[in-house]
Amino acid sequence: ALQLHPRNAKLWVHAAAYEWDMGNVTASRTLLQRGIRLNSKAEELWREYFRMEVLFTARLAERRRVLGLGKSAKKIVDAEAEGESAIAIGDLDEEGKGGGAVALPETQSVEAGLEELIAGSIPKAVVRYARETMQSCPLLFFGMYDLCYLAGDAARSALEEEILAVIDEIATSPAPPASSVASSEAAVAAAADATAAAFTG
Repeated sequence: ALQLHPRNAKLWVHAAAYEWDMGNVTASRTLLQRGIRLNSKAEELWREYFRMEVLFTARLAERRRVLGLGKSAKKIVDAEAEGESAIAIGDLDEEGKGGGAVALPETQSVEAGLEELIAGSIPKAVVRYARETMQSCPLLFFGMYDLCYLAGDAARSALEEEILAVIDEIATSPAPPASSVASSEAAVAAAADATAAAFTG
């Protein structure tokens, strides 16, 4: 289905959810990242990517707590990150197209320490990348804020602060020039007129 409909964000989310449910975090992450590269303005993909990374962070913290592991618990991260994608998707024609690559966090290079991981370093990076890509889309960040409750105690407040800072940045950033807003409204009106004309003949 993804081969035929790579621009359908819901399909990427369903495929990633399937991999997550099968316990394959790496495949889930890879699918969401590929989906975002193809649909960089899809709020649903960004929100689900954030949700997956928050759940991953909470899972690491809970495992560490249950096992009574100290700060040298890098084995948890390695165990979670192992695995190959169970859903084999060949190269998609549309992956080579587009206006440039979307920057996404590198999870393999997160050897700065388990403490940073448990404190939410990956979800915070997702928030920053989403801000760069989505520009001013406060509803996305409100949705991310609502998902912070899923994070463990160590990460929740830091994630909430990060998201509130982004929302504040959006609120205080200058509005787009009136000419671009007017031209966008004119383009929407022209498209609506063309659609109406097509239906009326």
